[in-house]
Order: sequence, then structure tokens, then C-alpha cells
Amino acid sequence: MQKRINTIFFICFAIVAMLSCKKSKNNTTTPVFNPASEQITLFTPVITGDSVKLSWTKLENDSLVDYKVMFNYDSIAGAMFGYFSAYKNTEYSDYFSLRPYVQYYIVAQLSSGRTISSNKVIVDRANINFMGITPIDVLCDKELNLLYLYDGNGNFILYDVTTDKILKQITANAMNGYCFIDVFNGKKELYVPRSDGWLFIYDAATLTQIDQINIGGNLGSVVSSSGILYINSYLYMQAYNRVNKLPVSQTIGNQNAMKVLPKSNTEIISFNSISFSIYKFTSGGVFISNQGYGYPTLVYSSPIVEMSPDGSKIIYSNEGIVCNDSFYVISSLPRGSNSFTSFDFDTTHQLIYAANSSSTIQSYSMANYQLSTSIKTKGFPVKVFYNNGSIICVSNTSNDPSFQNLKATCFVEQF
Repeated sequence: MQKRINTIFFICFAIVAMLSCKKSKNNTTTPVFNPASEQITLFTPVITGDSVKLSWTKLENDSLVDYKVMFNYDSIAGAMFGYFSAYKNTEYSDYFSLRPYVQYYIVAQLSSGRTISSNKVIVDRANINFMGITPIDVLCDKELNLLYLYDGNGNFILYDVTTDKILKQITANAMNGYCFIDVFNGKKELYVPRSDGWLFIYDAATLTQIDQINIGGNLGSVVSSSGILYINSYLYMQAYNRVNKLPVSQTIGNQNAMKVLPKSNTEIISFNSISFSIYKFTSGGVFISNQGYGYPTLVYSSPIVEMSPDGSKIIYSNEGIVCNDSFYVISSLPRGSNSFTSFDFDTTHQLIYAANSSSTIQSYSMANYQLSTSIKTKGFPVKVFYNNGSIICVSNTSNDPSFQNLKATCFVEQF
């Protein structure tokens, strides 16, 4: 009898348990997956001039902290990335995007520490001929419409402005200073002062090395006039005869950039960011005297000096200071808050062209220095030239030193 009772009790318990499980199963809510909470779609970028506008789908997730716009300026896999914060916005305009290649994607940061990434998009500006260097200076052969671009690490580019093509590119395997082009024995030569004390001489038409002179010291700059090479090193300013490659005279140097004063051909202006000096020589290269001048400003300036073809006006510094051929200051260009980076003269129309840090080229009257026109550039001007009715501008992709490690590069604009 007791065994029968136990059996009945077990059967009842099993039935109750089964019913209980069935009820529990029927009341369970099945999770609904929301794709928008786990994915981001980055749309095709919109390119406007030098900027790129990005937009993407909104992440429907309450734990979103912010979006980061990830970018890469190098097509090499695994290259360094940087980012901009877009906070919780789903749009961002990149104004540092004027580069040969930029890859973007979006990363959403969640409060849990987890991240969600979007697809990747690429902006490739194949229509712009980027040079791959950040030049310290540019030389212009206005007769042949050629540019010589070079950095301080031995990289040189010969560029044809007419065809918008690189004709030749070389690496000198040595650090270099400020270079110069002149004619010797009927051929144009490019003179390159090097940090190892050598002056290398190249055929300007082919960038083929044709000669070299051992000067000694760390050479900062070179100019040439009437068969005499003037080389400025850390210790000496030296004059060398181009024909026999022997020294003529020397005096104390300063390694600064130099130019030949047009009215004399035997006076050399040596200049840096705060002052300049005038070196006087005989026609044979014998040193006569040296006189120093300080800029009439305490504002730090880049080493910029340009002279009108007749030598009657000299303009220098980021402030656009104008002086006469006796180096008396007569005016300055009205620049506002801008900082000038380069100048050139249009004597036909009596204009001064001035490039500035605000991605603009401005022209000023040589008579009264009033602003005539303004031209907006795509990049940040390094050097401006006026040649036969055209304005030639070499621009960098960035003027922010913090972006130099992200391969800032230059390109040529024409107006």
C-alpha cells in the first residue's frame, strides 16, 4: 500500500514539473536584434576644394560615448593612423585632407570600453601631381619655365611647369643648404652646397653631376656671379674661381642663405630670420667689406629676401618690409594678421606678388603698396613666381609642423 502511494506521488510531481517547465518556456521573451546598434556605414566622401566632408549612419546605442574619425595618409598597410574627435555628430569635415592618399573610417567608443568600426573609404587625388617632398626652397628658370625643388636632405626635383610633369628626380645622399643656378661655358649649372664640405655641380638640364669642389666645413649656401662662386659656411664666406676651382679670398661666414644684388653683381646679401649682411667683393672675388643690418622688428621672421630685377626695391621678412637699394626702409605691405612666405615682382604691370600663410596670393601696387587682387590657393604657399603672364605657386599640403611626420608634400598651382 505504501509503495502504491509513493508511485502516485511521484507521477503527480512529474506532471506538475512538466507543466511548470512548459509555462516558463512559453513566457520567455526572444531577444530582437537591432542591426543599427552594432554597425556603422561610412558614406562616400564629398570633396570640395581642399576639404573632405564625411558622413555616416547613426549608431542606435545608448552606451555611445563618441565617434572618432580615423585617418591614414599613407597607402602602406599598417602605417600610422591619427584621429579627429567628432563627439556624437555623424558628420565631419577634414580641412587637412589635401594629400595624395587619405583613408578614413569611423570608430564608435562605447561606455563599456568596447568599440565598433565602420567600413573604410579612400580619397585618392590622382589629378594633382604631388612631389613627395617638403622643400626648403625652389629655384625658377623663367626662360625655360622650369622649377628646381629641393629639401634639405638631398632630394631634388626638376619640374616642367608647361607640361605639369616631373622631368628628373635625384637623391644626393647628403644634407644640403641653399642652392643656385648660373651659366658657365654656355651651359646652366646647379650648385649644391653640402653638409660634408663639398660643393657638387650638376648639369641643370639633366641633374647629372658634372663636377665637385672640396670647400670644407658645413656649407649653408652658394651663389655665383661673373665666374666666381661665393660659398657661405659655418666658419667662412669664401670666394672660388669657377674655372680653376681655387679659392680667391675668404672672410667670416654665417652659413645663411644668400642672393646677389642685381645692381652690382659683386655685392652679396646674406640673410637669416633676424638680420642680414652685405658682403662686398671685387669683380675678381677679392673680399672688401661686410656690413650687418638688423630687421626693424622683433617678430621672428623666415629667411625671405626678394629683389626687383633692377635692384631698386628689396622686400624681406614675413612682414613684407620694403626698402630701397641703400637698405633704407620705405614701407611695408598691408598684411593684416597674415604672415608672408614668398614674394616676386611683375615689372610689366608694376605689381608685387606676395604669398601668405592663409592660402592666398595677393598682388600689391609697386607705387603705393595698395592691395590689388587676391587669389585663393589650394595648399599653403611656399614660393610664388610671376613669369610671362602666369603666376606659379609651389604649395605644401600642410603648414602645421605637427603634421610633418604624416608626409606633408608639395605640389604646383598655376593661375
